[in-house]
Amino acid sequence: MFPDGGYPIGHPYGESAHWEPLQTRYLDWIRSTFDLPYDRAAAPHIAFLMGLGSHGLADQTFDAFYLDRSQRYDADLGWAEGLSMDEATDFKWASLRGTQTVPERWIPDEVLTEIFAQEGIEVDGETMHQGQGLLELAIGLVTVTTSSDGDLSRYEEAFPWATENLENPDVPGIPDYETEVVASYWLSLWEQLHARDPSTLIDRTWPVDGGYGLATDATSPDARISIVFQQGLLSAELEPDFFSVEDSSGTDHPVDIWLYYGDHSHIIHLVP
Repeated sequence: MFPDGGYPIGHPYGESAHWEPLQTRYLDWIRSTFDLPYDRAAAPHIAFLMGLGSHGLADQTFDAFYLDRSQRYDADLGWAEGLSMDEATDFKWASLRGTQTVPERWIPDEVLTEIFAQEGIEVDGETMHQGQGLLELAIGLVTVTTSSDGDLSRYEEAFPWATENLENPDVPGIPDYETEVVASYWLSLWEQLHARDPSTLIDRTWPVDGGYGLATDATSPDARISIVFQQGLLSAELEPDFFSVEDSSGTDHPVDIWLYYGDHSHIIHLVP
């Protein structure tokens, strides 16, 4: 949930906390504040850090793979009408898998206030709690609508592809795929909390290693090779010769490097 409460109140803390720079500041604070092995006092902060990391990377994963495909396949419908695919898929997913229980609220607001200030963002605990309260109301709305067999046809008509493929294992970025990416990232964060370097820079690719079936239409999302990294990247540091794509005969195929959300993104698409 946190930090999405920043969006409805128009505060930049919401966007900033999605990204690795702020999360790394928090990780560094944990390491400098608590001794190893971590004890009960450190536990809620570690859990909150894991929540921030998983939230940000799950959003990147869903958007880079699933939302991007919906923008193509549902382009003339919900997207053309300016409707929200996120809202549509939230309600649809709740109807498929059940609603979410609102967790007990815990925000380390004093620590976060200091960390946000280091990012140049002024925010106080009252503002963060205000945003969190709005999130809790939103989750309650989803719960009431789906538990009362609410009519989801308006969402399904606006985003037919997006609402029909949330459980399709052949589509990257679905919620089950997100959980795999997040679980791997949690292990990486745990290593960093213990001052150990992650074991690998590249987490996974799509198609999977050894996979087949790339589309022959160069404009299709399925013609790309996508790489999920264990850490955020900077566009200025990505040189064209960092990546090469060859066919079975060794012929080179030029690609454009698309760092999906720009600096600090974890996902790159190699686009033919």
